[in-house]
Amino acid sequence: MDVFTGACLAVLFGAFFVLDRRWANWRLDVWARRGGAEILSRERRYAMRGPFDVLGGYAVFRVRIRDAARRERVGWVRLGDYVLGLCSDEAHARWDESRPAS
Repeated sequence: MDVFTGACLAVLFGAFFVLDRRWANWRLDVWARRGGAEILSRERRYAMRGPFDVLGGYAVFRVRIRDAARRERVGWVRLGDYVLGLCSDEAHARWDESRPAS
């Protein structure tokens, strides 16, 4: 591989990474707005994806939100689906269970 080809591949990979990151954050914002929630914190997870598969073309976030009822919730949000990735409108949330005091 010559230098020009290597540079082109590096630019393409970098552009894909930046666009994927922005698209995933935008999709998370849309999901929150539709549910009347405010995102208090977010962290995209690439390897440790909580209850979701490691494989697949979707984005997984660890989030803390304030929902429409003004409750704070912490959990996992998966955006997209296995085949279409972030081009899909699918979003699934799994909230941490509160543990009863013993």
